[in-house]
Amino acid sequence: MPIVYSQGFYRDLERIYRFLILAYPKTKALAAKQIKQTISLIKRYPTIGFPNKEFREVISPFGKGSFVLRYRIRKNDLVLLHIWHDKENRFEE
Repeated sequence: MPIVYSQGFYRDLERIYRFLILAYPKTKALAAKQIKQTISLIKRYPTIGFPNKEFREVISPFGKGSFVLRYRIRKNDLVLLHIWHDKENRFEE
């Protein structure tokens, strides 16, 4: 099933990158690998995420926390809506 990346998802990736550079500079490559693996898992098993009325969420353990990927299943594709690490302050900006 094809993956579509929302504008929000791209903004989230930029924020995560800045967060990792400041807090954990040595983990950038590991984080990228983990995120890519989680996206591949969602693509292969679209219903794997915890269901909500309008979206699903997958928890992907990373370090002392987890990445959370929020996505929506549509008829012909998957839309990645948002991603965050549970240790970051997403609402600071």
